Amino acid sequence: MKRIVILTLCVALLFSTVVLADINFNTHVNEMCTIQSETDIPVNLTKADINKLIEIGKQLQKEAIAGSKSSTYYYPDKYFQNVEPWKDYEMETCGETIGEKGCALTSFTMLASLHNSTDDPGDVNVTMGDDACDFDWIAGEINYNLEQYHYGNSTLDEEDAEYAIAGILEDDVCVVGMTYSGGTHYVLARAYYMTLNEVGIYIYDPASRDYSKLQDYFDDGYVVNRLIYYLD
Repeated sequence: MKRIVILTLCVALLFSTVVLADINFNTHVNEMCTIQSETDIPVNLTKADINKLIEIGKQLQKEAIAGSKSSTYYYPDKYFQNVEPWKDYEMETCGETIGEKGCALTSFTMLASLHNSTDDPGDVNVTMGDDACDFDWIAGEINYNLEQYHYGNSTLDEEDAEYAIAGILEDDVCVVGMTYSGGTHYVLARAYYMTLNEVGIYIYDPASRDYSKLQDYFDDGYVVNRLIYYLD
């Protein structure tokens, strides 16, 4: 009888230990899933931050004492949003196709290619899933293992926009969002050049018009109102 009681107690103790261990393990997993790394926290650029970038750009122009100055020319993979096979792919959750509304997604695709991504716009659309449209830049950071996401939504005049983008291009490429009377558009800024009297921003344009400079859009009446980049 004593042996039966002892055996019963041992089994009960063993079962409770296993259950407790399982509870502790599951709690640990849940905690890990809820921890947000520092790189997942966006840096929203204040007006003061934008002004600092503008001042960097102005200082760079002052350094153009030899007649001209330029940044590194970045050469990401170049993609257009409205070509086969992805132009007719529907983006979630807006229900629009990449060809129709995929300028942000395609600009991000080009940016990500400089950070070891081999995905084309169709691949990025699949990877982003519900975050493809409107494009979620933080989800892009996480899905493509990018550095910290920076986002500014200040509306800038032409000169300030060029200086601020030049300041960013000292370190990496920058997605530029613009607005105009008919809607919005995104391009990838990949280099700047300067003289003492001029600043120019070279771009890769996901639209079929394939403008090569931001000035082409300024001439069409576009205004910069978004700056997006990924840096520590």
